[in-house]
Amino acid sequence: RTLAVLWPLPPTRYQYRKKAPEYVASLLGHEGPGSVIQALRVKGWADSLSAYVDYDATTFAMMRVDITLTESGGAVVDNVVEILLGGVAK
Repeated sequence: RTLAVLWPLPPTRYQYRKKAPEYVASLLGHEGPGSVIQALRVKGWADSLSAYVDYDATTFAMMRVDITLTESGGAVVDNVVEILLGGVAK
């Protein structure tokens, strides 16, 4: 049970030295206190989370977050996405 959440970004290949998308992916993938995955694990909804730039073309890029859900997490996907988006908003 893997939940994949993707959203478009402006193209990043021309600003590759800044590594902004990689920085955001690192923040989302963080596993410490206050992190998205910690919140999901406390609720018993997920086992792991990975975030990365999935595609980077000349006109757009795609940020991707993969969350390995537990059985109970699979039953509350909307709540899982809400927690993820709360982490993005931070």
